[in-house]
Amino acid sequence: MHKTNSITVDTDEALQFEVPTQSQKIRNFFLVPVLNNLPAFLLPVAAKTHRASQEVIAHKTEHSALEILYQSGASFPSRTVLEKFSFWIWFGLDNPRAVRNRLKIVKREIQKELRSLFETNAEVKLLSIAAGSARAVLESIANVIEKYPDRHISVTFLDKNPKAADYSRGLAEELKLSKNPNIEITWVTDTIGSFMKRTTEVEKFHIVEMVGLLDYFDPEKSLQVFKSIKAKLFKDGLFVCANINDNAERKFLTNFIGWRMDYKTAEELVEILVKSGFSENSVTASYEPLKIHSVTCAYNTVS
Repeated sequence: MHKTNSITVDTDEALQFEVPTQSQKIRNFFLVPVLNNLPAFLLPVAAKTHRASQEVIAHKTEHSALEILYQSGASFPSRTVLEKFSFWIWFGLDNPRAVRNRLKIVKREIQKELRSLFETNAEVKLLSIAAGSARAVLESIANVIEKYPDRHISVTFLDKNPKAADYSRGLAEELKLSKNPNIEITWVTDTIGSFMKRTTEVEKFHIVEMVGLLDYFDPEKSLQVFKSIKAKLFKDGLFVCANINDNAERKFLTNFIGWRMDYKTAEELVEILVKSGFSENSVTASYEPLKIHSVTCAYNTVS
């Protein structure tokens, strides 16, 4: 890793990050300004040029859209020359790559923390907020749990969309986690505000993961949520979160696609975490290589 204004840019070669080739950079240099200035009334026509893009646009704030991006549209293969060309445009942008890069960083951090906790804890409790498909958490558990046969993990997946719970149940079965006696999974359909209010003060977690939801919270709401999360962490518990950063494709996403988000720099994210009570020395942040998403890890240290 190297530092940029005290915030690292992740260059972990083991993660095999996606970055555009030189030809793709040249293509996007000319293409993105055009996309940024497309009139919104053309969206219904543009969306129909590929089934994958149509699904992403229709469900842009939901887990199903992210799953299509995670899988590079593999579930909707191009059938015609026009669809291949459309896919080349829609999925050749940096934002889809950055989402997959973010997923890799989050999985690495969760796996690293799980291994550390399993060395000294018989049971680990994890909360995933706005869990969506829960891919990052479920795949992390699948990669770690078999190496610790005498350890137990209790996972709570919180999402206000019941369809997300259905999807993650299927993914848990696909990863052969559902019937593992060392894994207890609970799905809760609720908002974060309601969930935090009705859970007891003694209910704590070793890891809290919230990736994706913060993109829709302004700084004031983020501060409120961070305070409530900190209160739910055990001493030295880990909070993993992420936020989208301003980028060249923002106008295209906001004005044309209608995907409105609250863009924050990694520095701004760290500042909010510190204001919420996390010690500055306990917070680390890194951008994925395209600097479109930052991932932040904050420990609930007690001085």
